[in-house]
Amino acid sequence: MKYEIYNDNCLNALKDKMLSKVDLTFLDPPFNQQKDYAFHNDNMEEKEYWDMMADVCHSAYDLTNKGGAIYFMQREKNTEFVLTCLRKAGWTSL
Repeated sequence: MKYEIYNDNCLNALKDKMLSKVDLTFLDPPFNQQKDYAFHNDNMEEKEYWDMMADVCHSAYDLTNKGGAIYFMQREKNTEFVLTCLRKAGWTSL
């Protein structure tokens, strides 16, 4: 069995056509709280931020093996936004 860990901007990694199917995605994005990141604008408009998260969730879903999972880190106040992104991407709970 082969295991690989990718440490990259997930938008880059998820769009990489060389990436094979995965069993688990651990998603810990910036929370859009105006933090100072070297390579990310953490002060996006709310719609732009959640559109980006929806794209990430959809890309992860497309790369996930049947029965695979996603672990999405986010602030509790954003739970409904997270669930909406996941549902629209095709994720379901069992």
